[in-house]
Amino acid sequence: MKKFLLGSLFLLQVGCTNTPQGKHLDWKEYGSTVGISVQKEKVKTTCTGVLLTPQVVLTAAHCVSGYKSAQVTTSPKLQKGSIGYEVVEGVIHPGYHGNIVGKSVDVGLFFLERPVSNHVTPPILAAVNP
Repeated sequence: MKKFLLGSLFLLQVGCTNTPQGKHLDWKEYGSTVGISVQKEKVKTTCTGVLLTPQVVLTAAHCVSGYKSAQVTTSPKLQKGSIGYEVVEGVIHPGYHGNIVGKSVDVGLFFLERPVSNHVTPPILAAVNP
């Protein structure tokens, strides 16, 4: 299952990274978007991701790489009172070779300990190209 998801996501990576140039997007318009607080060896960072299912988050491989622990929330940041979902596993696309532009597949997955349940809807992905 994990290999299938990573293979499918390789085909989607270009579409996932395109955002309207210069346009600030309203977080609430995209109900499948999540914030991720990532603890690495020496630094804590914040990433974003997209729920593919209530327990699988698509994010960048550079967010998954070297993570020690991570928590997902349905708000842009882990704020007081926000619900956090612990990450139990992270998987990096085998084509990820660090942040080498044009030569690395920056795609990763986080798997959550329990499903996200508070009104977050994973996107519907097309089975074939339109």
